[in-house]
Amino acid sequence: MDFELSEDHKMIRQMARDFAEREIKPKVKNLRKKEFPWEHFKKMAELGFAGANIPVEYGGGGLDSLAVAIFTEEMCRIDAGVGLSVGAGLSLGIEPLKNFGTDDQKNFWFPKILSGEAIVAYCQTEPGAGSDVAGIKTTGVIEGNEIVINGQKQFITNGSIADFIIVFTQTNKDLKNEGIATFIVERNWKGVATGEPEKKMGILASQTVSVTLEDVETPNENLLGKVGQGYKIAMITLNGGRLSLAAGCLGAAKEAFELAFNYASQRQQFKKSLLEQQIIQQYFAEMRAKIHMMEVGI
Repeated sequence: MDFELSEDHKMIRQMARDFAEREIKPKVKNLRKKEFPWEHFKKMAELGFAGANIPVEYGGGGLDSLAVAIFTEEMCRIDAGVGLSVGAGLSLGIEPLKNFGTDDQKNFWFPKILSGEAIVAYCQTEPGAGSDVAGIKTTGVIEGNEIVINGQKQFITNGSIADFIIVFTQTNKDLKNEGIATFIVERNWKGVATGEPEKKMGILASQTVSVTLEDVETPNENLLGKVGQGYKIAMITLNGGRLSLAAGCLGAAKEAFELAFNYASQRQQFKKSLLEQQIIQQYFAEMRAKIHMMEVGI
């Protein structure tokens, strides 16, 4: 099997790497302050990265999932917080709207995303339900021309800074996964509240929060797809999200390897560098082999 990237994907990698090296790396220490990297995000929007996978007919770059993964990898290579925040917006935030949104929904939100005016967050995970989408407890009660949403979402990337959120609800618990519906909810609506950022050991530039929804009145036109399609929307979206996350881990692993290799080349012990020690060479060989297996998907 040929794992060589196409010329277009190579160009995307080079553009993303140049941006990360030029704009993010010199200020990487500032990204450890638990603040969303607004400065970098705005520059990404100017270059078209903020909506790179939005279809061309809506003004986006029309890039595929591999391109998004490459972009996420290069951002995480310099700072995983930046990579996670932007990657989550691309793979988890935009994809549900792209695949299941109406033309009116796309025409309204895509230009805002492309300009950097709007950020989207994906609200699926709950205190008692993560990958088990059918187990969500957030309710959506249909009342006339709107649905009233109540529940709590947990560990939401970009939840505190998003302009709108993609919310998964259970409209009929007896139907389990067939009762799940997905809605676009604006974060400034009455009843929407976000918690304090989670205390994490790393990826501090990416804020992770809880989102509480209390009697949030959402118009029916904000429904993504159809009632009962929420489970399908989640499964399709998570496939891309997991690919993006894996790419971010690969980028971080590559950078960690380079940092360790450079240090081992310079650090002297017993009158020679660490890299000249056989056991250290074995460690590096094993690390490089694992990174290669990550690259080719073994």
